[in-house]
Amino acid sequence: MRFGLGSVRWRRGWFGLAGLAVALVAGAVLLWQGPAKPPAAAGPLTLERVWPAAKPVTYPGQLPDGTGYLPLHQLDTGTSVGIAPSVEGTQVRLVLRRSDGGIREMRTVPQNRNPQFGGFTSGSGQLVWYESTIEPDGTGQTWLWRVDPQASDPPVSLTADTGDAVFFNSQYDLVIAEAPSTGPPSAARRPALPRSAR
Repeated sequence: MRFGLGSVRWRRGWFGLAGLAVALVAGAVLLWQGPAKPPAAAGPLTLERVWPAAKPVTYPGQLPDGTGYLPLHQLDTGTSVGIAPSVEGTQVRLVLRRSDGGIREMRTVPQNRNPQFGGFTSGSGQLVWYESTIEPDGTGQTWLWRVDPQASDPPVSLTADTGDAVFFNSQYDLVIAEAPSTGPPSAARRPALPRSAR
């Protein structure tokens, strides 16, 4: 019996030490975490809460001719570049849309060539983008284009053969390089990854 009683006393002492250790660890954790954080503001995050200085721009989803409009690039608070189908639905148009309602058709490509427009960048009074299509023989073709968005001149193709261009839909797909002293700025394409690295 003595053995049993001593065992019970030893167990009580062990549980007391274990409880003290747990309390010390819990206290250390609370001190390490610092003061409680204030509760998050109620409700979902809104544009105004996250970026209070932002100035949202709203466009009607249709052009004056009734076709749908999808903005792709914002030049300034009143001017965007986007795509819209032709009225008969056989062409895809790249258009410049101004806040005053003015529409400038910059490119028109047959719908069956699956045109893709992207890499938009602007600077030095120029807007630059790429245009990719599927040719009638099934091969892909990509061009780089440049236009002065303030002028009425048509876009100018910067490349006849862009090669196996790879774009990642990032702000660095196309950049406008420093302009030569005798002409307008040129577009520079970031080097594409070698085929083995894709």
